[in-house]
Amino acid sequence: MSTAAGEALRAYEGAKQRESFAVHLTAARAARNGSAGDRVLEVLTARELCAVPDPPGSEELLGPLLMRGNRLILGGHTGEGKTTMALALVRAVALGETFLDWRGPGARVLVIDAEQGLRTIKRRLREARLDDSERVDYLRAPDGLSLDRDEGEIAAVEAQLAAGGYGLVLADPLYKLHTGDSNSEREAVDLMRRFDAWRERHRFALALPVHCRKPPMGAKFSMHEFFGQSAYLRGAEVVVGLQRVRDGYSRLHFFKDRDGDLPIGAAWGLLFDRERGFRRDPDDEKPRLNAADQVRELLEAQPGMSREQIMAATGYAERTVREALREAGADAKRAGAQGEKLWSLDEEAAA
Repeated sequence: MSTAAGEALRAYEGAKQRESFAVHLTAARAARNGSAGDRVLEVLTARELCAVPDPPGSEELLGPLLMRGNRLILGGHTGEGKTTMALALVRAVALGETFLDWRGPGARVLVIDAEQGLRTIKRRLREARLDDSERVDYLRAPDGLSLDRDEGEIAAVEAQLAAGGYGLVLADPLYKLHTGDSNSEREAVDLMRRFDAWRERHRFALALPVHCRKPPMGAKFSMHEFFGQSAYLRGAEVVVGLQRVRDGYSRLHFFKDRDGDLPIGAAWGLLFDRERGFRRDPDDEKPRLNAADQVRELLEAQPGMSREQIMAATGYAERTVREALREAGADAKRAGAQGEKLWSLDEEAAA
């Protein structure tokens, strides 16, 4: 094993606080080279690398969904609940509570809010029942941040990360954390590289809510709708999408999990109300209804849905939905300036 790597390993093994081996290795390299700015590339054998001990304790913050050192991307369309879900993640991690299938450890959390005003923030914290929490630090920057080029802001954020001992950092919204073009590959890569270095150095999970574009009519919800460069998704360990189906009901889509512990390609049905927040639909594991029965169930719960809404809720193609509407005995009425057809069950079909 190289000299610097050996020194780092001894420092790591002797450390009482939770730190990554990478922190000690960086310090050892800097000490041997006389400057923290000098970059030295060291190569370990596979055997040496596997001999490096894992950090003490579990890396999981919320099962495989949130792990220390990993990046989670949460996508969703405007107004469909991604900020509410993000704060539910914060609450579970900070207070050691259960969210969906996982329980948090009770760790410190930093929220970097680069958009919302004080009144909105206070309302959302109260709704999440976090207004009395001492484990959640809140960094407000309603005008946004320039973490791509402002050295003062970069240094200030890094100092807070170093001092905070956070398990989770939630930064929202992604496009207001830098002043560059969100569609620029180079700028996206540079911003993610900075965050990735921070999460590795300080061992926190990074959660980034992302807006979604309006999908083409009839298109299936996918990662391709996430706004901005694909570089934001490329280095993420976990990518999920939240899709509102109807009032009080959403689906959580699992698009990516580098370690393969999450049900990729699946979507969990989620119930929602203000008192209890998001929770698994107990009927989610029951045998799937046929298309007509699903459409009938949707229209019983929420009459007046458009065909596009029904397609999004069921995942069926336009032709299947059209046949299911006919089989379910649904009627359509035109509404709005564009005369859009809104479907409901007739009295006989609903009886």
